[in-house]
Amino acid sequence: MLEWLKIENLDILEALSRNKRIIIEGGPGTGKTTMAKAFIKKNKGLKGLYLCHNVLLQAKVKEELIQEDLYNCEVNTFGRFLSALDSTNDGEANYDTESVHKILSYETHEYYDYIIIDEAQDIADLGINHILNMLLSNCGKGLATGQYLIFYDLEQGYNRNFRRIDDIISDIMTYAVHYKLNENKRVVTNKEIVRIASNLLEINSAEQYKKNIKEICELDCPYFKIARVNSSQQLSKCFRSVVKDSTDCKNTVVLVHSSLKHLRSQSDFSMTVYDSLECKPFVHILDEEDIINPDNSTVPYTSILKYKGLETHKVILVITNDIIVGDLGNFIYETYIGFTRAIMELQVIVYSPQ
Repeated sequence: MLEWLKIENLDILEALSRNKRIIIEGGPGTGKTTMAKAFIKKNKGLKGLYLCHNVLLQAKVKEELIQEDLYNCEVNTFGRFLSALDSTNDGEANYDTESVHKILSYETHEYYDYIIIDEAQDIADLGINHILNMLLSNCGKGLATGQYLIFYDLEQGYNRNFRRIDDIISDIMTYAVHYKLNENKRVVTNKEIVRIASNLLEINSAEQYKKNIKEICELDCPYFKIARVNSSQQLSKCFRSVVKDSTDCKNTVVLVHSSLKHLRSQSDFSMTVYDSLECKPFVHILDEEDIINPDNSTVPYTSILKYKGLETHKVILVITNDIIVGDLGNFIYETYIGFTRAIMELQVIVYSPQ
C-alpha cells in the first residue's frame, strides 16, 4: 500500500526535488506523513528539522526514522523545540508568534537545510513563519529562500476561524508551491469511514448532532459497529466486552472523547467517566514509551486529541450523545478526529446517560 501511495503521488514527490518550498493540503488517509518520511529519506545527506504539535506523533515518527537508520533529521514537537531554545522557560510557557520571534532573535540556535512541519494547522498561528524565516536563513529570509515542506488539513484545525489559520497558510503560499490531495489512498473501508465522519463537519446544532448519531447507529456495515448505552453499568459492560474481544492489541487503540473527562461516573462519583474506563482490565495508558516499546498484551488507551495525527487498523471510540461539553464546533471537531483515526475497523460506543 505504501508503494502504491508513493506511485500515485509521484508528481508531488518529484516536485519535492524541483521546488524548495512546498505546501500540501490533504485530509485523513491522503498520505501526508508518509510523504514527509519519504522526503527525509530522499534527503538523508542534509540536516533537517521535523516539527509537529502532538507528542505521540513525534515519538512515532522519530522511532520509524530510527528503524530505517535515518538520523539526519531532528524530530520534535513545536513546544519542546522552543523550550530547549528558551533560557527563560520555566516549563509552563505558552508560546505565541511574538515570543517565538523574540526567542529566535536573541537566542543561539542552529540552522537547517530543510524544515518539515506536519499537521501545521495545529501550530500555524504560533509563529511557524518565524521558524521558517530564521532557522533556514542567517539573514532571516527563509520563507523566500529556504527549503521547507508543510502539511496541513484545515478540517482538522481546532478553533480554525478564531485562529485565522486559513490566512496564515495563505501568507506562506506566497512563497511556495501548493498541492491539494483530494483522494484517500487507503482501503475501501477507511474511505467509507472518512465519508461518514465528514458528514459531522456539516453539523451546526446540538439537535442536528443527535440526529446524525441516531442515523449512524442505523448503519449496517461489517467494519463500522456502533452501540448505545444509557448508564455507567451498561457502559462498563459494553466497554469490557468490546476491548476483550479485540484480539489484535498491536493494531487497536481505545480513544475517548475529552467531554467524558468532565462527566462524573454514575457508579463512582469520585471519578470521571474517562478515569473509570482507564481503570478497566485489558487496557493500558498510551504514552511515548509505549509508542517505542509497545505493550501488546493489552489495548492502548488515550484521548482523541492526544492521538491526533496517528492512525491504526482498529479504533474503539467512546463518545457522548446528549452531553455536549464546551463549544459545539470543537466538540464536533474532536468527534470527527476520532472517527478518522481508523484504517480498517471502527467500533463506536455512544454514552447517553439518563
